[in-house]
Amino acid sequence: MAYSNNKLIEAQDKLSEIYSVMTRRERLALASDFGYGGTDESKLRSLRRISTGSLDKRQSAVVSRFFKPFITKEDPDAWLGRVPPFELKSDYTIQSYVMTVKDEGGVDVVIENNINLSYAELNRSRRDSVASTDLRQLFSDYSTIARQRVETPYARAIAFTDEGAREYITQHNASPDVNNRIRMPKKNRPFEVSLISVFPPQSGQGTETKTFQRGIPKAKQETIVKRVNRTYGQYRRQGGRLS
Repeated sequence: MAYSNNKLIEAQDKLSEIYSVMTRRERLALASDFGYGGTDESKLRSLRRISTGSLDKRQSAVVSRFFKPFITKEDPDAWLGRVPPFELKSDYTIQSYVMTVKDEGGVDVVIENNINLSYAELNRSRRDSVASTDLRQLFSDYSTIARQRVETPYARAIAFTDEGAREYITQHNASPDVNNRIRMPKKNRPFEVSLISVFPPQSGQGTETKTFQRGIPKAKQETIVKRVNRTYGQYRRQGGRLS
């Protein structure tokens, strides 16, 4: 089966999370399942190359899965407490394109808008940069702003992904305690949360995605992607290591 570049990057993103919480023995077993042979150190080296990465200047990474699908006044904390296991080699910020549901004079309205890190919403001086190489600080700051937004008097909910938007809309429309039924707003791209380099792309070029030490070998793509998706699903279940 042929996989798109986006699907392969998504698989490596999931693999990097799995890798970060595995023991040495589990990593060896995973490497063997992927078809890597040789000594234990050779297997671990091959696995590490496709599991670890970094973000340098003019790159980006989608990090939506480290946040809840949506938040409400009753459950306003967006960040799940985990960070992706890769290194930021230069300053980054967080930008997002989200769905917001608000009450406008007794009518529930759905809009698409942005939530980005800003010194104003974090009550910081212009001299204090919101960019950082500290992932936990960036994620905490973003969650703070999202919480402030959803706790404003008019806000009902904020969804960070398309799946989260659909989930909230279904929940909203099934409730007897809302003003009216709502539906997905018109949008020009997927709802998502992204790490973005503070260094703009060079003229005529787009932002590059996160770099891994190695890509998934073509001959092993189907085996690795299927195994990663299965294991990631198990780890994300309630009580799992990545839940």
